[in-house]
Amino acid sequence: MPSGGENAVVHEFLTARRGVNFRKNITQLDPEECFFSKNLFWRNGMKKRGGTSKYVSTEVSTGKKILGLHRFYTSTTKYLLAASGTKIAYLSGGAWVNITTAQSDGIQTNFCTWRDTVYIANGTDTPKKWDGTTF
Repeated sequence: MPSGGENAVVHEFLTARRGVNFRKNITQLDPEECFFSKNLFWRNGMKKRGGTSKYVSTEVSTGKKILGLHRFYTSTTKYLLAASGTKIAYLSGGAWVNITTAQSDGIQTNFCTWRDTVYIANGTDTPKKWDGTTF
């Protein structure tokens, strides 16, 4: 709980208009430079980073972490792919549609897009590819 009365002190920090400076010691920084910023970015001045929100309320695999996430673009469609548990799925509306359920559980999965095809590998199972229809 903050103390009140004569012990209360208000600290004002200048806006870091000149951005982050990693090259100087903290004692050598100009008043408009900072050595660290959190939840801020510089684009036409300093802006607060936006928050986060839940994308969809359903899980890919109940109780399993997402161990791979990829935005896959074809010439006509875009997909959000996720690897979780033994599944690789894409988001359609608010529901996850399984592409496969034959992946080893609990392994980080990597995705790479090349020429309207996404290549999927996890270092254990045979690498796979998907073009939006054929797996």
